[in-house]
Amino acid sequence: VLDVEILPGCNVRGTFSPGTPTLDDCERFALTSGSVVAMRLHNAFGNCSYAVSPAGAQRLMEGCFPLRRPRAYVPTLKFVVTLESPDTLMNELYRDIGAYVCVPPIVMPINDKQVSTVWKT
Repeated sequence: VLDVEILPGCNVRGTFSPGTPTLDDCERFALTSGSVVAMRLHNAFGNCSYAVSPAGAQRLMEGCFPLRRPRAYVPTLKFVVTLESPDTLMNELYRDIGAYVCVPPIVMPINDKQVSTVWKT
């Protein structure tokens, strides 16, 4: 899930496909080139990488720990979710800390459900 601001007051919301990139998907991705644009980030789930300033890291640590389970409405999903891991808890902070996302992404993870410690099959 990704929610970004492309212009002040104008958001784009959606999901990625494929949802679970394979090694072949990642190899094709690595061979592509094009312009990368940074856009204001509102929501992102399943972060595979990020760059953060020391001040931003401090704010993320303070906002995410100790872990808790707040509930938040996610416009892209159109329902309330429980935020219970650092990558989901960061969604509460993105708007306040001035977070940005690169589009297209600069990193793509290999998601192999067969060896995942997160995906439940």
